[in-house]
This record gives sequence, structure tokens and C-alpha cells, in this order.
Amino acid sequence: MLRQIVQSAARPLRSASLVATRGFAQEVQVKVPIKQYGVEGRYSEALYIAATKAGKTDVVEKELEDVTHMLENEKLASIMYDPSMNPKTKEEIVMSLLKEGGFSDLTTNFFGTLATNGRMSAAPKVYDKFTELTRADRGEVRCKVITSIELNDEQYNAAMEKCAQELKGVAKKITLESEVDLSIRGGWILEIGDKYLDYSGRTRMRKMRSLLDGGVESLMQEQEDEATA
Repeated sequence: MLRQIVQSAARPLRSASLVATRGFAQEVQVKVPIKQYGVEGRYSEALYIAATKAGKTDVVEKELEDVTHMLENEKLASIMYDPSMNPKTKEEIVMSLLKEGGFSDLTTNFFGTLATNGRMSAAPKVYDKFTELTRADRGEVRCKVITSIELNDEQYNAAMEKCAQELKGVAKKITLESEVDLSIRGGWILEIGDKYLDYSGRTRMRKMRSLLDGGVESLMQEQEDEATA
């Protein structure tokens, strides 16, 4: 069942919420909580649909995490991420490892399909995308605030309040991660799910520079028009 679903991830999905599978008298509908894009997003959605149908989203999420950690092994990574290696060989290796490790058929077959399609390098991002879907299904939204200095408690709470306002009626639980990035030159950047709010000094200066450049060009054009009038 999974292999049929995942094979469709190699091309754009017409509907992320509707997948036909063998063995069913009629199509079974699964609603994907958030739409995802790109190759990793399509694979993630396909696996989420299959796992949801099987009632194994928690199991698959944990196994994806375990395999992602396994792929951090330098020797295994050198094999799985080697573009010159035969995809069939990769499939046999990864499926053998997962079967011996007692992983579910869903996870084992999924990684076998990734290997066959030459997409093993996408595995870590597929895991990230999959966790986005499971968190969204639970009403959890992960946010990030980026500043040029460490936030104090008052500033952190203000950022959390802004997230809550943006996600009102959407999220049951919000987790806020803070990050320091000196290059933003003051201000802050807030990532709320797929929304990106940029109030950084770097962006403000870029906008001011653009306005000034536009003003100078406009003034020069006016002077040229007057000269030719």
C-alpha cells in the first residue's frame, strides 16, 4: 500500500487529501492538516496519509527520527548519499537494516522507495516535514524569534503574545524558540509556522536604501526631462 502511495510523490499530487489504494472498495479520504511543497513535502504527505490510514502516525514519527539519526553515521551516509551507487543496492541495504532493527513495514518500505527513487538525501527534511504535519494535527505550532541580542523574559513573553495573536483559533499549543543572529542589526524576525514577519534593522535599512535610490533616480529623470523640454 505504501509503495503505491509514495510512488505518486515523484510527481505533483493532484489532491493531498485523497489517495487511492489497492484492497479498498472505495477511496479513503485523509485530510492533511497543512499543505506542504517541494519534493520533501510530497513524500512527507504521502507517508502521513499512509501512516494515518494505518493508525501508526506516532510509530512512524519515532521511527523516522531513529532512521534520521542512523543516517548521521558517516559510513552509512557515505553509502546512502552516494549518487554513483546503484539505487537498487541502496534499497536492499536500507530495507535489510530496518527489517533487522524491527522497524514497521510502513517505515521500511518508505525508505526502500526513497532509495529506489534516488531520494535518500531528502530523508532528514522529510522527517522535519512529517513532524510539522503531526504537530499541526495535534494543534501544535512551532515558532521562532530571531534577535541580535539575547531576549529577557519580558521580551520573550511579548514575542509569545504576538505568536498567540497571529495563531488565535488555530493553535492549541505554541512552542517558541529564540535565536541570536548579529547580522539582522537590531529589531527582530518572527517565524510563525509558514508566516515570516521581518522587523529587523537589516531589512529596514534595505528598504530605506531602496527608497533613497528610487528617489535619486526619479530626481535625475525629472532633470533630464526638463533639459530636453
